[in-house]
Amino acid sequence: MNWSRSIVLAFVLFAILIFSLVVISMNQEVNLVSGDYYKQEIEYQNQIERIKNAKNLDQKPVFSLENNMLVVRFDSVSNGTFKEGKVQLYSNISSNEDRVYSLGAKNYPAYQFDVSALRKGNWIIKLSWKDEIKEYYLETNLQL
Repeated sequence: MNWSRSIVLAFVLFAILIFSLVVISMNQEVNLVSGDYYKQEIEYQNQIERIKNAKNLDQKPVFSLENNMLVVRFDSVSNGTFKEGKVQLYSNISSNEDRVYSLGAKNYPAYQFDVSALRKGNWIIKLSWKDEIKEYYLETNLQL
């Protein structure tokens, strides 16, 4: 075999390798952290205030797992009257697995959510709520 054939064969194999890598990378699913990332970035100063408000509370919400139920308790948490809130279970693997639950004033101070259908592993609980005075935000890890 002469050198010209070896060089051409090396270039052809390299081109096939690069083409294969491009096809594989184009078929990979890419999940952003959030679909409305830019809107959230602009509003982040308000989020900083919510986080600061939650850190300044004497008693923070308590999370527990009881019989495949996530229990969120607000025992004397807010300064004013609880209005509404939201619990987001955030999956760091796929945004398709995220869950969002609403918190109404009717069930205050304890809420239960069925988590038996969720995959086992690490989740992030993003809790936001407001009362008549302020808005709050708290984030914590959950191991299922």
